[in-house]
Amino acid sequence: MPRPAPEDRLHKLITTPIIKTFDIRYLSAQPGRVEAEIRPDQRFGNHAGNLQGGVVAVYLDNIMGQACYTLLPEGQRLSTIDMSLSFLEPMPLGRLKVQARVIKKGRRVIFAESELLDLEGKPLARASASLLVLRPNQDSALPVTA
Repeated sequence: MPRPAPEDRLHKLITTPIIKTFDIRYLSAQPGRVEAEIRPDQRFGNHAGNLQGGVVAVYLDNIMGQACYTLLPEGQRLSTIDMSLSFLEPMPLGRLKVQARVIKKGRRVIFAESELLDLEGKPLARASASLLVLRPNQDSALPVTA
């Protein structure tokens, strides 16, 4: 018997200006999981011509947050309270993938992890984070991607 297709959750992802600035394109979103493609250019490079580590943190943090949003009701917001990041290989500029998943969802804290990969699937960096589930506030709500 065929397995049902995973529920598409792209509509649950949050739109912020950072998505355009850092050229993030979401490829898929299922409950607790998000995959994205990034295309960092020389603006985000370091002195060695590789992707700068702080920019990697932005990408991994953003995609982990989006994976958490797939599990939250509309209007609910998050804030990263802790993140650990390991650089495994030099990270080239150009087209790369980021994958994130929720490890455990609690009532107030969500634990997630993400990975930056080259196009062959080789891990370049890994992160894990704790995200605080904030109380809904209509004044600070951001639009949801359609």
